[in-house]
Amino acid sequence: METFFIIGLPRTRTAWLANLFTTDQSHCFHEWFSENKPETIEDSFSQLNKQYVGNSDCGNVFFYEVIKTKFPDSKVVIVHRPMVESLVAAVRAIQDADPYVTFKAIQDAQQKIEAIDGGNALNVMFSQLHREETIEQIWRYCLPSVQFDRERFKLLDKLKVTVNYTSFANKRRKLCPGL
Repeated sequence: METFFIIGLPRTRTAWLANLFTTDQSHCFHEWFSENKPETIEDSFSQLNKQYVGNSDCGNVFFYEVIKTKFPDSKVVIVHRPMVESLVAAVRAIQDADPYVTFKAIQDAQQKIEAIDGGNALNVMFSQLHREETIEQIWRYCLPSVQFDRERFKLLDKLKVTVNYTSFANKRRKLCPGL
């Protein structure tokens, strides 16, 4: 089993990427850490019996040390988006969001992303995720032996995916106090 993790700030299409990267040969979770305890990740991934297993999640950055310890050879993709853009998009998407709390969470995530060694990851710009060439580059990096599905990309490209961030944050706090 080969593993991959997609990291980005909130509102960087992590849910959309998880959908796209789930195929017959691969499974890509979205927000795995919000529903599970970090110590169970190896068993959870191996039970799928897929050639490639990953997690696309803005929360991956908070579990980067767990990821690199349990899966030292995993592929990592970092989706970069200006923090202000991510903040504005998050506040718009979360109707009951406290802008200050949202700002602090995004600022913390941005600092953690900046601390990751980008030389050992595929770095892509959020503004380029609408381009087929960019998605194909990520695909070939994460799923090297799976043929890129252009038709699926074109179908999903129009899809808007939004997660209930408040529910997600509450679940994560319950499972991982102190984060």
